[in-house]
Amino acid sequence: MNNNKQGIASSRKLKYGTLSAGFVVVVVVLCVAINLMASGLSAKWDLRVDITDSESRFYTISDATKSLIEKNFKDDPDWKITFTFLAEEKKVSDKMVLEMARSYESLFNGHINIRFVDIHSDPVFADKYTQITQTALTPSHVLVEGKYHTRAVNFAAFYYYDSSTGSYDPVAFTGEKTYTSAIMRAGLKESPKAVFTVGHGETLDGIDLGKIAQNSSSSIEDVSPLVPFFDSLFDMGFEVRLVDLDKEELPTDTRLVVVCDPKYDFLSFDKENPEAEGEIDVLRKYMNSYNASLLVAVNSSTPSLPNLMEYLEQDYGLGYVQGALITDNTNSIKGSGGKLVLGKAPSSLEYSLDEKILSVFGGGERFVFNDAVKLTVSTDPRIQGDGVLINTHSTASCEGEEGVYPLFAFTTNAEAVSNPEGGGDGENKMYKTAYLLGSTDFLSSSGLVSQYANRDLLESVMRVANTTQSYIGIKEVFFADEALNITTGAARLWTIIVTAAVPAAVFCIAAAVWIKRRHS
Repeated sequence: MNNNKQGIASSRKLKYGTLSAGFVVVVVVLCVAINLMASGLSAKWDLRVDITDSESRFYTISDATKSLIEKNFKDDPDWKITFTFLAEEKKVSDKMVLEMARSYESLFNGHINIRFVDIHSDPVFADKYTQITQTALTPSHVLVEGKYHTRAVNFAAFYYYDSSTGSYDPVAFTGEKTYTSAIMRAGLKESPKAVFTVGHGETLDGIDLGKIAQNSSSSIEDVSPLVPFFDSLFDMGFEVRLVDLDKEELPTDTRLVVVCDPKYDFLSFDKENPEAEGEIDVLRKYMNSYNASLLVAVNSSTPSLPNLMEYLEQDYGLGYVQGALITDNTNSIKGSGGKLVLGKAPSSLEYSLDEKILSVFGGGERFVFNDAVKLTVSTDPRIQGDGVLINTHSTASCEGEEGVYPLFAFTTNAEAVSNPEGGGDGENKMYKTAYLLGSTDFLSSSGLVSQYANRDLLESVMRVANTTQSYIGIKEVFFADEALNITTGAARLWTIIVTAAVPAAVFCIAAAVWIKRRHS
């Protein structure tokens, strides 16, 4: 009898086991079959569903552009801008750039017009505008011609690129930003200038700025598509210049001076001509005229530069500690070894400048700093208006000590000047501001094209520096990006969840089922 019961039990186990295995096989086969069928039908009839925004978002002109143009051209009701494509209409190679131009022509009807000129068939036209723009023109340029200036814009300047892949793949379309800034620079008489110093081994995005300055056949606008910082400056209405302070003065209407990744020190005086001004003297004199900003970008590999360091310390109370690398194994980008540090804005803002720059942020943004160096901010009461825009998290470490370190510091000094128009308290204030950035990669394409807030922060700084135009920020339009960026801390948390929590949950469920079946 017992043998008969055991046989029945064994038979049931075999039956149910066979059924379970059969169901598993059937489900797997169905999944594979459905997948193959769907793939075949999609390939034949293109059954894909586009869940992204429509293409119209790339060609929509925002209220920011309308407001900017209305404000700057209000005294010239008959203002005109011409977009000239340097090929026949049907041969324009970039349809997105052309379609965006049509949006401007339609919106600003009577003020903006499009024309097409084949420069290969019209050498006289080509020679004329090559001289005017000082650019080697190709069919991949569009001319933006206004009352005062003509700008040649390469199609590549209408995109942001990701250099991390080595192929410079476009990640966003900047049609509105590029066209609007070109209109401003072509239609207005004067543009504020952003000057990059050269002669000290300065580099930006791996490009030797000194070589560009020496190469008469290469212009800044030619390389700007590969240098997002240049692109941003153009977008903000600046005219970009490269200046060797040992040979020339800073041009008038300079609003921003950038010292990026210097390898050699600035001259404090000329040994051969002691009476002549040194580079530091030229810089100090111009900055002391106020309404100017200085941005110095260094990193943990920046050598000791005594003259530049002394100037920053004496005049602005800012400095850096040579070779002092900041790392953060918790709040950093996964796989960077703690070197791609995530920064955040201070919880409380102490000065009007940081409030003005950071007011556009909601508080949850993340800023990325690679190869960051330790900065120093003076507490000397004689240094007015010094503060920090971005700090590390408290988990950061430098020289063996954990704590909060500044990543982007500033000092601003104000001077009251009489107001010729009267009103208010009868005074205006002019400012000179110095920013010290502890990561040169923050200004590179890898820093500015990422989905982090680096570019927004830099453009906010530039808006403050551009005191001659009330520039309203215009956003780029990113292409679909399914990439997942995750911090080291978050990666560690998900690793624990996947490797421990999920198996533990499965084990608990299995144990509960086993206990229930055992007692049933």
